Amino acid sequence: MRWAPRTLPYVAFASIVLGIKLFVIHHFGNATPFWDQWDAEADSLYRPWIEGSLRWNDLFVPHNEHRIFLTRISALLLFELNGRVWDPLLQMVINAGWHVLALLVLVYFLKQSCPDSAKAFFFSFAGIVFSIPYGWENTLAGFQSQFYFLLLFSFVFLWGIVQYGLSGRLRFLVTIISCAVLSFFSLASGALTLAAGIGVLGTQWMRGVHRNKTAIGLLLFLFTSFIVAVALTPTISGHAVLKATSFGSYSQAVGKAMSWPAKPIFGIFMYMPMLVFMVWQLFNRSISRRMPWFVFAMCLWVVGQILSIGYGRTVSVLSPRYLDIFSIGLIVNFACILILRDACKVWASFFKYFSIFWLLLIMNGFSRTIPNTISDLQEKRYTGGEQEKNVRAYLTSGDFSHLENKPFLHIPYPSAERLKTLLDNVSGLVVDTAGSYPTTPDLQMGQTYGTYNSQGSISQGVIRLDFDNKASSKIYRFLISGYPTQPEMSISVKDALSHTYTIQPNHDPKESWENFYLWISHGKFSVFLEDRSSSSWIAIRSPIQEGRMVTQREFILLSSRYFLTLGVALLLMIFGRLGVCIYKKTQR
Repeated sequence: MRWAPRTLPYVAFASIVLGIKLFVIHHFGNATPFWDQWDAEADSLYRPWIEGSLRWNDLFVPHNEHRIFLTRISALLLFELNGRVWDPLLQMVINAGWHVLALLVLVYFLKQSCPDSAKAFFFSFAGIVFSIPYGWENTLAGFQSQFYFLLLFSFVFLWGIVQYGLSGRLRFLVTIISCAVLSFFSLASGALTLAAGIGVLGTQWMRGVHRNKTAIGLLLFLFTSFIVAVALTPTISGHAVLKATSFGSYSQAVGKAMSWPAKPIFGIFMYMPMLVFMVWQLFNRSISRRMPWFVFAMCLWVVGQILSIGYGRTVSVLSPRYLDIFSIGLIVNFACILILRDACKVWASFFKYFSIFWLLLIMNGFSRTIPNTISDLQEKRYTGGEQEKNVRAYLTSGDFSHLENKPFLHIPYPSAERLKTLLDNVSGLVVDTAGSYPTTPDLQMGQTYGTYNSQGSISQGVIRLDFDNKASSKIYRFLISGYPTQPEMSISVKDALSHTYTIQPNHDPKESWENFYLWISHGKFSVFLEDRSSSSWIAIRSPIQEGRMVTQREFILLSSRYFLTLGVALLLMIFGRLGVCIYKKTQR
């Protein structure tokens, strides 16, 4: 892309994709841990870590079929960096960064094989596909980083395999071996990453690209590692109902995965570019080291992932969590179209019209998918709010009725009894009371103190609230409503060291709640609400302990609009310069 600095397309791509992911997290995410997080993180990871009973081999024990070592390590690291405060929203933000990094790596590697004249179209297509939040289950769950680790280390592993096969340099062996291990300890399907590597090396050997003793040794290592990985993958008896029970059900699931986002009947057309490309790569008479071997490797990887998910999760093969993997297939297929159109001159006209038909299938599919995705996100926001309300109500009152007999997904765990047991290890909050204007939303998170009462705003005086900071984190969030900026109104905090801090928002929240963050030292502290006005009122909720990184998390989430603006501006600049270059060429 000589018409623009090489890094600008990548910056634009990353800014847009990251901006949309942050927007989704900010508007639809919830800090309440969800489903597997309670057992896998709270009870099996953080609790033994704090108690000092966590063993090294505990990090490798299976979670369902997977050995999620990387997810556990990253969760513990973030837990410590955040002052030992568990923050699923912060996890979502970090995971968004991992996902964008993995996609950048993929786009960079695939771009090398695309013809120069088509790289702008490739970037545009990748940016559009990866900007759609179809994989919202992974985006809005802090416990899904394993999917992103699988993508990242699989891409780097296959790139290392290809580079080693082309150059024979031993330095790539370090990349290959390390990423092979890390991909398996991300998800169980990391074993299929090893299988794809074996397929690439075997094909290169067959085509005579790289034949020596080192290649044989690497093939034996990968094959042995694959066997070990399969042997280390446990069989979960409870998951038998999720798997294919017949060849017909398996074929149907694979067909759905291959056709996504189009209808199943179009599955053969969706993956026809990949099939034709693989045949061309295998039987093309001109053998070249510059052949797009990484694209071939990605073809093997995508097929392996689809076959695996189609068998292991037949009943939910199109669950949003798997769409982040299936979307890779769309990008690889598009790269295959661009390569074939440029390399096969005789069939160039056919691939030109086929690419139009293929893109129309994609557009039609996403036109049906996007409304469903928006509906799912709205439902996720609603159920997330209900889960938070019920969990906080139980923590506040200890009343089990806030957890039992609730509609599906109105509590963040399948068993109310088990959730109660887990929550009983969490410090409770006091019961809600009055203190704010009647139309001020009830947040269900701690007690409300304020100067609005049955007499209205006329009441005056000073309210002193005493608390004790015994936690490792020193960051507290204060939720404020009313008119604290008005004359004769003030909110202040006095800590154990007799330091006094004034909470002074830049505007009046009125009948809503505004966040205010304050660093408070360990020990007892007091909050003072002073109201000397006969026409205004103020209210505050019980301070909420936050992690050390809460301000960074909020800043990043609120920056989603700036990421989007930057990405769009860069795109306009890039395509503007492209248009100028095309215009100048036509005038010559």
